[in-house]
Amino acid sequence: MIGMESSQAVSHAGTYMRPKSQTRESFLKKSGWRLVNNAAVLEPVGPAWSLSSDELSTHLTVNVVAPVYMAGFLLRHAPTNIPLRIFNLSSGAATKALPGWTAYCAGKAALRMAGKVLPEEVQ
Repeated sequence: MIGMESSQAVSHAGTYMRPKSQTRESFLKKSGWRLVNNAAVLEPVGPAWSLSSDELSTHLTVNVVAPVYMAGFLLRHAPTNIPLRIFNLSSGAATKALPGWTAYCAGKAALRMAGKVLPEEVQ
């Protein structure tokens, strides 16, 4: 099972603590693995025509490439008998145009779409 969510990551973060009497392996089999993609950078800020290709490349590598790569890595290497949940934390910038935030909005929108596509690819 794979789940791509954003809102539940914070509210349920405390529910995944392993009881001391339970082994790590049995805990993982029961509760599964979680990947929380929360890292992001806002810079560069400014209109699209003022941004260099290096600035955009660095920004999109952190905000899109790294989280998508980590999800793919986990899918390649996670045991198939252990549930996997991937949480992509987002913001309103994924769906709302904010002047000066071209890179950030584009990155959040791309990660949001990747989060919709990935479950379709593994079914």
